[in-house]
Amino acid sequence: MNLYDKVINHIATKYTGANSSPGPSPSPAPVIPPAPRRTTRFGVEIGFSFYGALDLSDLKPKFVREDSNTYLSNDPVEKDTFISSMNAQGIDVLLITPYDYASALSAQQMADQAGAIAKKYAGKIWAYELMNEVNAPNLSNGDTRTFTPERYMQFLTLMAASIRVADPKVKLISSGTSGMSFDWHRQLAALGAGSVVDMVGFHPYGQSPNGVASSVAQLAQIWGSKPLACTEYGSANPLQTVDMMRALDGIVDECVYFTYKSANPSDVYGLLTETGVKRVSYDMMKQLFAK
Repeated sequence: MNLYDKVINHIATKYTGANSSPGPSPSPAPVIPPAPRRTTRFGVEIGFSFYGALDLSDLKPKFVREDSNTYLSNDPVEKDTFISSMNAQGIDVLLITPYDYASALSAQQMADQAGAIAKKYAGKIWAYELMNEVNAPNLSNGDTRTFTPERYMQFLTLMAASIRVADPKVKLISSGTSGMSFDWHRQLAALGAGSVVDMVGFHPYGQSPNGVASSVAQLAQIWGSKPLACTEYGSANPLQTVDMMRALDGIVDECVYFTYKSANPSDVYGLLTETGVKRVSYDMMKQLFAK
């Protein structure tokens, strides 16, 4: 402040009690850099109802996502046939580890289940996703346990160790979060989960195709260079799901369209209707699968 400004400020203070000198400027908001460019592979969720041999030679996704909860109770021969048919077509298989939250199994018991599945299918599975949406259990289905990041880290560590003993080369993905859940990811990253898994999972529900890039950039800032996997996204509007896939192209490593085929007439999520008729989204996704 020069002498003139000092005098003016002194006079203003004397007669008005106000200090006319400028206060400190507010700190600028932190700038989040864009998400780094990545090569995105697209896969498709198969769902609970479709087992046995499945011909995906027309659609040709890079991988399929399948839930292994049913592998513990349903006909295992159908699961074996399904996995073998994917292997024969050169399509990678992503299995979600068992996550029967209502059963109150201990972390070690769930790890033992995951390890048994990994042992059975060693060399046939590309990746395991370690449980599903643990940040938001579906209480309406009887899920009674709350998974804080600390508690999930216990399950994550034990399951990862059990799977790697059975299948050392398989990839591991952290549970896809319901929504972006930045605070959850920050806490999980601070607990060291990045050293346990090969990829970080998320489900961008609540996001719009136009705004998801900035959210992925925030996630990338939390996890650094760790690969990111959108392991599920589906909308009642199939065209919105395609728009989300396109928006994620080039900023995540893996991306899953939910889902392959509708289970009944009221299910509008499938690329195919329950009778096998192609929706308009089928050929749109076929182009992305071919990338």
